[in-house]
Amino acid sequence: NYAVGQTGYNFYKDFGNSLRQGHLQLWWSSYMAGFPVYLTQVGFFNPLGIILFRFFDYIFTYNWLAFLNFLFAGLAMYWFIRNLKLSKLAAILGGFAWTLSFNNIQYGSILIFSNVYPFIPLFFGAILKLSQGNKKYLIFGSLISGFGLIAGMTNIVFYTFIAGLAWAIFLDGKNYFSKTFRGYIF
Repeated sequence: NYAVGQTGYNFYKDFGNSLRQGHLQLWWSSYMAGFPVYLTQVGFFNPLGIILFRFFDYIFTYNWLAFLNFLFAGLAMYWFIRNLKLSKLAAILGGFAWTLSFNNIQYGSILIFSNVYPFIPLFFGAILKLSQGNKKYLIFGSLISGFGLIAGMTNIVFYTFIAGLAWAIFLDGKNYFSKTFRGYIF
């Protein structure tokens, strides 16, 4: 029962059943006398999760999402480290270190946390690309921010936004509040 309570299997079972019935349940009357789904902080709105929950059993989907979140987190960290102009070996080691870090292993089986793991390096990578003058990363950063807000644990996403602001100011160097900062705000 402890594992079921921690991972929210009952939530995912209800969510998957509602999707297979052809509707998206946004209010649960059986939880705390009525509660909006988004405020449960369970991370239902991961786009890949919605697709998988629509077609597969909740246990199958839950386990595959946990695995895919770890995989995508490692690949996202690899991409970020390569954009920092470090070697392939450093990027591979960094991807493994990020994916297999204590926090990820400790909380990785809970989808609300593992949904955030790919978000963080992608968000910082988008800011890095903005500092290099690549304007298309305004859209990419916006999409990544939206993904974080709908799929991840909101307070960790906001902490990442604050750290991203510091990263943008750092990347502007001596020209504080220059193009990277303006791109981040936009």
